[in-house]
Amino acid sequence: MLLNAIDYLKLHHPEVSLVLISASSGAPAAIRLYKNVGFQQFGVEPAVLYVNGEYFDEHCMSLFVQPLKGNRVCIETVSYTHLTLPTICSV
Repeated sequence: MLLNAIDYLKLHHPEVSLVLISASSGAPAAIRLYKNVGFQQFGVEPAVLYVNGEYFDEHCMSLFVQPLKGNRVCIETVSYTHLTLPTICSV
């Protein structure tokens, strides 16, 4: 599904150059998936989420889908223990 979304962006939104994704340390499978697709980690926000008495770091990643020239799309993934909630927004 993630690869389909990236392909859709390339085909239908050529103005989008960069995709930003963030995933909490509570979602290691999501972090591995993003890295396997080609996202590169550019930072970590420590203890940005506090859920049920536990702090989680947020891993920030980026993927250039076309040469940098226009808008960016931010796909944020917030994970609790077993739940991942993606949100897509233009930046």
